[in-house]
Amino acid sequence: QQQQQQQQQQPEIWVTPACGSCDSSLEAEVRCSGLDGPISDVFIGGRPAEVLTTTSRSARVRLPARGLEGLVHVEVRALGWRQRMASAESAFWYYRPMGWGPRGLKVELSSSARSGSGGSGGSGDGGSSGSTPPSVARRTSGLLDGGVLTAEPLDLWPCPGHGDGACPSAPSREPRRPVSRPPPALPAAAAGGVGAAVALEEVLPVGQCHYFEVEVLELARRTTGTTRTLSIGFAWLPPAQRTSVPEMVSQMSRAFVVGGDLPRAHLGGRELRKITGWRPMLDTEVGSAVGVMLERLEAKEDGPCLHRLTVVQNGLRRCSVEAEIPQAWREACSVHGVVDVCGTVQCVELRQAAQATAAASSAGGAPVGGGGARGAGAGASAAVGPRAAGGGEDAEGRGR
Repeated sequence: QQQQQQQQQQPEIWVTPACGSCDSSLEAEVRCSGLDGPISDVFIGGRPAEVLTTTSRSARVRLPARGLEGLVHVEVRALGWRQRMASAESAFWYYRPMGWGPRGLKVELSSSARSGSGGSGGSGDGGSSGSTPPSVARRTSGLLDGGVLTAEPLDLWPCPGHGDGACPSAPSREPRRPVSRPPPALPAAAAGGVGAAVALEEVLPVGQCHYFEVEVLELARRTTGTTRTLSIGFAWLPPAQRTSVPEMVSQMSRAFVVGGDLPRAHLGGRELRKITGWRPMLDTEVGSAVGVMLERLEAKEDGPCLHRLTVVQNGLRRCSVEAEIPQAWREACSVHGVVDVCGTVQCVELRQAAQATAAASSAGGAPVGGGGARGAGAGASAAVGPRAAGGGEDAEGRGR
């Protein structure tokens, strides 16, 4: 009974936002329940954060920049910390910023206003003035030539509900952001919601997936009779090869995308079928967060292999479609995200750390893909008690 009381009294640590870029310092709020006195020191990944303001329950801090990405340990100390302190494993996530790369003829790239830089991208493959990758893609005119791809390949992530994410059917490439725990399942749609939205955990099998997410920043005036609107999916690109983006991404020879109106799925430039449950022309609005997952459903190595593409809007699964991906695509190419900023959709932003937020929030129960770089903080149980000074973490982010 005494042990149960001690467990119930253990402090919890929340960091808001729950993730941040490796190459920049940002301010965050660190909240901690159960300490005896005012917060005096905060350590993120073993490095001291600059404490700006503090109370007995929270502190406003400037987080230290970090060269490596990944989940890190957070430690909060009160005055007289040798007698009282709190710590939480995997309470903050450092991520590497992602940006847009190859793009259509009428797409202009820029950095997000949230990053404090608004410079336009360069030519062809999408450069950016400064160190912040261009994450905003805007179609400047017309209805077509609005395709844009991520500059780097997408990472592998565990599907919701699958232990540590190890899967023999996953591609052999090592992920840039390894995750030891799966993101939590998405909430089910409220009664009377639009379309056939359901919790992702009901449709995702065990294994690994690719995932990315965009936010709709601007809609174009709807033209009578137009069937042009957002499409989203994945493209397989050979390494070190310049990519030419056609006037519609559904025409790409190595892409698996869904969208348009009425919405259809396309594979390798050919129409597969109509889809139901998601109609981007009617369902998307300014502020909509549209994500897409790709899972591999078969473990075979030779010949075409069955994959599933799932569209997620505002945290809810809207539609899924399956198709066989050719062996040549899987072996010789890397997987990139692709969006067609087409027709009724004028401007989108690549949401930073949508995946990272899901991983960092796994202890706190935040929905996968629901926050991006502006996601809410994650609560984590804290270990409390005496500890020698200078614990910290090693270069790989593991506690010593």
